[in-house]
Amino acid sequence: MESNAPLNPSKSGRFDAIDSFRGLAALSVVGSHLYSGFKNANFPSADAVNHQAGDLLSYIFYGSSSYFMIITGFILAAKLPEWKRHPDGLLFRAVQRITKIVIIYWIALVLIMTINMLRYSMFGTAWYNADLLSTVAQFLFFSNYLKDPLHFLAPGWYLEADFVIFITLIACYFMWNRLPGQLQQRLRPAVFLATIAVVFICVYQESLGPSARGLQAPIRLLTYFVLGFLAWHARNYATAMFALIVNSMLILIWNDQSVMHRYFYSSNAIIVAFIFYFSHYSKTLAVLASQPLIVKLYKINFGIFLFNLFVITLGFSIARHFAPNSVPGLIGILGLTLAGLFLISYLFTRYIQRPVLTWHDEVWKRMLTPIPKQKQELSELPFENEDDLVSPEPVRSEMA
Repeated sequence: MESNAPLNPSKSGRFDAIDSFRGLAALSVVGSHLYSGFKNANFPSADAVNHQAGDLLSYIFYGSSSYFMIITGFILAAKLPEWKRHPDGLLFRAVQRITKIVIIYWIALVLIMTINMLRYSMFGTAWYNADLLSTVAQFLFFSNYLKDPLHFLAPGWYLEADFVIFITLIACYFMWNRLPGQLQQRLRPAVFLATIAVVFICVYQESLGPSARGLQAPIRLLTYFVLGFLAWHARNYATAMFALIVNSMLILIWNDQSVMHRYFYSSNAIIVAFIFYFSHYSKTLAVLASQPLIVKLYKINFGIFLFNLFVITLGFSIARHFAPNSVPGLIGILGLTLAGLFLISYLFTRYIQRPVLTWHDEVWKRMLTPIPKQKQELSELPFENEDDLVSPEPVRSEMA
């Protein structure tokens, strides 16, 4: 559903810069899990902080994963036309994106499982008492649908929802591009307007409707993915802007009818979507994205996103033993915990994520590189026995 007009490279760079704000979104997830830690710690100093600041932390940071989905919706809307025109094709680019995320997630999952097993072997207790089904479910991204879901890594529930939305989007976009161009022009407004029904169902389900296990994450994230997706297309299509406005009003109205109005993310996410829309007319976001702190946060954002709950849980565990009745002591320990989180994320990014992704890209490059004609002819030569597979003689005679 892309615009027929070619992208302006200078303006395209502004939209790409939006992706760099994932670092700030990762920080908001850290805030959300800090609130959860204070709420569930069950020792005096943590209870005191939760009593004084828990409501504020909940208001600001609850639902912070929605910011990731607005960014993802906006960026994917911009990238899908590029992927379609890429020599490797849309499907290959989509699979590449999935494999990048999955490989890094699996490595992080194995690291946490190993640390958990070491704790059990040393102290007889573990942070996570995982059974085989829960462990397998986390590797295969269906743990949300178990009766008692367990996550070694909290982002697992987010990635499950992200994959459901992403694969559905790719399938729809792939079928969309099979339609004639004239039919696309006629149907495009209907597609944008259809998002109003999608968002209506999502916000009703989350705010007032019955909720089944495993559906909350995809429903909430789909709502804000649609906002980001529309914010991109609203640059060129009036019906997309109309749908963006109507969907924003639906979210605000339903939040007034439920407890959701107590949370900052539901209204702030709408503001973020419109800020992304106005990035088409301003260089402000691109300038902000180039700031050193934003750049550094972006580089380690996936590490922060993966490990923050585990590190925060470890910090509260330490505080329970060393500062159970001291609020300043608790704050100091958590400050060191966050510093440790940034250090772990940096080390993970530099020494694991970056090399693995380099290897990943090289593997894909080799898979997609055509075999030279001469080598292809050689590979098709018949061999009389296994020794010929390693003998240089057939190759030499062919070259002669």
